Amino acid sequence: MPFRSYEKAEIVQDTYSNQALDDLVIPITILPTPPPPVMPVAPDEIKLIPDNEERIEDVIESSEVDKEPIADIDDIKEITKEIMVETVLFILIEDVPIFPGCENLSNNIDRKDCMSEKITKFINKEFNSALGSQLGLTGFNRINVMFKIDTKGDIVDIKTRAPHPKLEQ
Repeated sequence: MPFRSYEKAEIVQDTYSNQALDDLVIPITILPTPPPPVMPVAPDEIKLIPDNEERIEDVIESSEVDKEPIADIDDIKEITKEIMVETVLFILIEDVPIFPGCENLSNNIDRKDCMSEKITKFINKEFNSALGSQLGLTGFNRINVMFKIDTKGDIVDIKTRAPHPKLEQ
């Protein structure tokens, strides 16, 4: 492998100044000040035009190129967008729905308790408690019911869960 050699370049070093920074003269740059902003001059007299005075207004012509309607009114269909309402658990409700008979209660805890009590009484009155034994089921038969109350106060989306399909019905 051959070796290469280069000519020696002359080394130039910057000179180092031992002069103190305070002794250095730095030129001060003065920026020109911008002219002050021009303030609009208010007119000497403002003329008020009464509202009842008849005025001729300028007619503005349409800038549309095509004067024909884009679509017939009969072809336009209204699309109703369903508003998604967030589902809130009963225990987290701020304003509890008021069940008939619970109107006179003032706070949410009492209203929730009253509503649960009224629903339990309604179920016990309307439900056939002998149905479980008629179906051959023994012991305590729990029926879970879930439902939603919509923004109008109607009960919707009812779901039941029980140990037997007849109990779910």
